[in-house]
Amino acid sequence: QRQMCIRDRFSALSEKCGIEIHRAETRILGVNLKNRWDRLAERFLQSSMVVLNQLHCDAEGRKIFYSIDYLNTDIIDLSLTREVSE
Repeated sequence: QRQMCIRDRFSALSEKCGIEIHRAETRILGVNLKNRWDRLAERFLQSSMVVLNQLHCDAEGRKIFYSIDYLNTDIIDLSLTREVSE
């Protein structure tokens, strides 16, 4: 259901404004129970979670909108690869 909300946002931007989202700059954060929104999300999801802070951009790199998404880690698996550049 959450994924549908994201698709709906992207569809509305495309259909009503002619804006296509091409990428998102994402920060993956742990939950901070001192943060009011994190506590509310924890109560709602009732499971372990991670927080995605995302800045969605169009094809030219213009910043279109910012989102904070709480992902239930019981139903997703995230992996991250870090490379050392010379």
